Amino acid sequence: YETAKKPAGVAAAWTGIGFSHAASEKFAEAIPAYRTAIRIFEAEKENESSARAWLGLSLAVCSAWGIQAYVLRFANQTMRSESIFFYMTATGLLLTQAKAMQ
Repeated sequence: YETAKKPAGVAAAWTGIGFSHAASEKFAEAIPAYRTAIRIFEAEKENESSARAWLGLSLAVCSAWGIQAYVLRFANQTMRSESIFFYMTATGLLLTQAKAMQ
């Protein structure tokens, strides 16, 4: 109660009221979107093989990020970060050009 009487407390209270008012205006629009998303999710449950493929791909991406983190940690212990940035940029540019030539 003491905090609410201070100017900062009053400002925080009015900020919260403003956010809740804005959220309540968008709430009516959000309900049909949620219902549509649930219908799409239920319809896609029937295609389980596709879901398993997506799970495999997402696990592959997570594994690649883990490997990249390990390599960058090792690289930061053995060379300067500017060199690492240069090699990463050069590799990205070369791979972009290789893909563009296909």
